[in-house]
Amino acid sequence: MTRAAELRDILRCGEGFERAYSYSVFQLDSLQVISGQRLIVTAHHYWQKGNLDLDKSGLLGSWRMISWTRKSVETGEVTDALGPEPIGYIAYHADGRMMATVFRRDRLSASVSGWSEEEKSQLFDDMLAYVASYSLEGDRVVHHVDGSWNPNWHGDLSRPFVLEGDRLVISGAPGVDPRTGDEVVYRMEFTKVLAD
Repeated sequence: MTRAAELRDILRCGEGFERAYSYSVFQLDSLQVISGQRLIVTAHHYWQKGNLDLDKSGLLGSWRMISWTRKSVETGEVTDALGPEPIGYIAYHADGRMMATVFRRDRLSASVSGWSEEEKSQLFDDMLAYVASYSLEGDRVVHHVDGSWNPNWHGDLSRPFVLEGDRLVISGAPGVDPRTGDEVVYRMEFTKVLAD
């Protein structure tokens, strides 16, 4: 077993380390072996931007949103960002581009006669959409947004993420809810879209 493979096995034993082992370097201070299981006793994580060749392959493909919640920084209250079971996808491409779209499941229905100004505003608030290039920095994916439904989202959006098989969780980054102006922390969970 190579040292890299051994380190991956060790890190899988430590809760919370799975998300970082592919992208980070760890300094292990000590190991303890109990019944053949390697357990991390102490570890220091260090990473220097630009020093690691980060592998994007785990993110490649389309991901269907399972849930999107927002936690109020002020009150700690957790609510659905766009209602229960939003319709959403995020896709990462090998050329370094990505796109994200999310819609509230109970949006206004189609209208032959169009919508009022208030309804148009509601339709805007009931969605998210942007296109960007992306890069990885440690355990974060950075979306370099060049077009968005919300002009305030242009620029870099740095998001901590965890990959666990066909599950992707993007969470932990503070932000401002464009609907309410509240400071929040979003948590988005996705499942990989597999080819038929």
